[in-house]
Amino acid sequence: MMGCCYSVPTSLDIGQHLKSANGRTSEDQAGLAVPRGCSSDVKDDAKQVAVNNTSDDSGDDVVNDTAPANEGSDDDDASSRSSDEETAPGGSESKSSSEESKSSIEGVKTVHVTGRSTGWVPPLSPPTRKKTDLILDHTIFAELDKHVRNTPKSAASSVEKLALYLTSKCRTDLEKIRVIFCWLAYNIAYDTGSYFSGKPGPTGGTASTLQSGLAMCQGYSEFLEDLCKVVDVPCKHVSGIAKGFSHGPEQVYTLDSETNHTWNLVLVEGEWRPVDSTWGAGHVEKGGTFTREFDEHWFLTDPEEFAPKHFPLMDKNLEESAKYQLLKRPFTIEEFSASVPLASHAYNLGLKLITHKQTIIDVDCDVTIKVKATRKPLESVSVTLTQRRSNQKVEGRVLTSLGDDGTCSIYVRPPHVATYVVGVMGQGHGEEDKDTLNQLLSYGYVIRCKKTHPIKEPFPDKSDLWGLQTPIAWECGLKRVKDMPFQYNAKNGQVKVTLPLSRSTDLSTTLEHARDMDEALEEFTIVECTQDGARVTARLPKPGYYILNVFASHPEEDDLQQVADFLLYADKECPDVEPYPVGSTVLGLKNPAATECGLKPVRDMTFTFLAKDGQAKVPLSLRRFTELSTALRHARDMDDNLEQFTFVEYTEDGATISVRLPEPGYYGLQVFASHPKQSKLQSVAKFLLFADKGRGQCQPFPRVFPSEYRQKARLLQPLVRAVPSGEATLYRVYAPALGKVKVGDTKMEMKNDGVWEAEVTPQKDAKDVTIYAAEDKDATSVKGLYKFTVT
Repeated sequence: MMGCCYSVPTSLDIGQHLKSANGRTSEDQAGLAVPRGCSSDVKDDAKQVAVNNTSDDSGDDVVNDTAPANEGSDDDDASSRSSDEETAPGGSESKSSSEESKSSIEGVKTVHVTGRSTGWVPPLSPPTRKKTDLILDHTIFAELDKHVRNTPKSAASSVEKLALYLTSKCRTDLEKIRVIFCWLAYNIAYDTGSYFSGKPGPTGGTASTLQSGLAMCQGYSEFLEDLCKVVDVPCKHVSGIAKGFSHGPEQVYTLDSETNHTWNLVLVEGEWRPVDSTWGAGHVEKGGTFTREFDEHWFLTDPEEFAPKHFPLMDKNLEESAKYQLLKRPFTIEEFSASVPLASHAYNLGLKLITHKQTIIDVDCDVTIKVKATRKPLESVSVTLTQRRSNQKVEGRVLTSLGDDGTCSIYVRPPHVATYVVGVMGQGHGEEDKDTLNQLLSYGYVIRCKKTHPIKEPFPDKSDLWGLQTPIAWECGLKRVKDMPFQYNAKNGQVKVTLPLSRSTDLSTTLEHARDMDEALEEFTIVECTQDGARVTARLPKPGYYILNVFASHPEEDDLQQVADFLLYADKECPDVEPYPVGSTVLGLKNPAATECGLKPVRDMTFTFLAKDGQAKVPLSLRRFTELSTALRHARDMDDNLEQFTFVEYTEDGATISVRLPEPGYYGLQVFASHPKQSKLQSVAKFLLFADKGRGQCQPFPRVFPSEYRQKARLLQPLVRAVPSGEATLYRVYAPALGKVKVGDTKMEMKNDGVWEAEVTPQKDAKDVTIYAAEDKDATSVKGLYKFTVT
């Protein structure tokens, strides 16, 4: 992909620059920009060419022909411009004997202007419209571009014939410039042989370029100017400094720097705009070969995107040269030198530099660089870090992530006190070639590290972005969050990551240690689903980096999709960190079933509990009454259901699950609820309990009966399942709304505080005792509430 002069192609590593033995800078775009001089005179307006339709003797397509063009005078004109066109490497310029050539200063090009043969040409000023306003859709050029590609050889027998054939289907100056720019891109190759050998190219001007099909930047710009002259399009020929193939990211330009590139300004719909036909034609590869690749970006480029790579410098006159930038506030030479050159593709994406707008960055320990694509959001990004002196890539020192607003954060932590180059490649959302990343920064950032970070361990080997994987994460229900962190440091071997959700979604996780990616650590993570998000808790048993992967359900896919990656770090070993029980990795309300069954989400709801003295109470909020049941299992024996150690009691707006844990360790508590449209109870929630010590021989809770009366009654005594045989036991139930409560056949007495009481002694042959209730005090039918076992 092209940068300036020649933006370094994807195959060329950032920081690798081709230079000649004597330090000659190349012309721009491929480094294409060998200094060229030219005569100081302003060219006369081109003569109007009379057009006649004639048949070509070769039998090729019919073209618009003219009376024989004055090719001699045209060649003489081109010759006078290019007499001191190239500067020998490290040597002096080759001068023409004419006084006009002698007037050029140190190879600096004077502007050549071709104007209208009639009519007024406006002075230079910034355009008021963007390129996208001028060209709403490039498909409008489809027929013209096809016309250019089908140009017969006979039409290129002279500059005049070529210009008139190319523009024969054009109605506007915009279309004329388009076909000229495209023909040069399709038919003229960059003269790498002359460039790398340091020898001057052909000296015959445009006619020589037309014959050989080769040119350097001077040849491209003069050819475009000559073609414009024939068809009466105002055009200016500009020279200056460009950041191209030979440009180095630490290179500094001053007023004493030699010019190294030429380009043009053309008048379109009353406004001047820049074009670089050299860079529009292709780029030079690492090995020095030219690759033809049409680059739309350098056709009528917006000046603010053109100027960071092109600095006009004519006759060392800064004030006059600044006008050719076409900016309201032109760059100074210092600003141009320090600016970060973007590659063509970056402009297509609308890439903006958010934090660092100068190439060189001095850092202590680390730095975060932020960029943002404003036209097509970035979807994939790849960043390289190369040590400047050794030109060796450094692995494990860069992290990249994308924010919800499309901002790409590049975190760099250099390993040593040294100078590094950061290269950035990326792809925008919706681009056709999903497998190709395009260069975004032509030469990258230069990082001069003055102090190293205390954490020496490299980051895990991972080429993908960290944080939320967009847009798949949003499609799976994760919410857009600005500046969501993707790095976490553990405290006492534990990390909590919060995931905001826009809707209910199934989640799962994996955890891997960076030094042992084959070891699965899923049992060291749990996911708690809350009202508006999820919390992931990860336990890190040993020091180092870990990768936490998050997966979520997609509405149109059967399998869970990867939606996020987080980097976790533990600075020390935590031997007390234990894995969570198998099967308890996802906790919380299970929606939509929980909502359909009447459970009510609560903000900051807790799904992990530490049992004190082997006991815990788990609260649930309910929208309406629903029958609840539970299952309790110890982590060491998930097959043994300990539901007798759970007890559900209803309150005015919810329920409380009391739990007794007989042994130390982890327990999983699963809750089921009745569904209005299902016959079976549905799983609606899961909790994780931990007992640092058990209650030993703790007593099971009484059995309960499914009954609508359950929400109107609360057992106060006894709260154990076993009652002694032959001994009196006091039974107490709080049920102010019920009209009748009895224990077996014994009626209970209502106290003033709404508590029913009765003292009952079971018969010796009794196996159990049941508490019954009814709403009406005179009811003959009652329903069971609680059942006790006689021992």
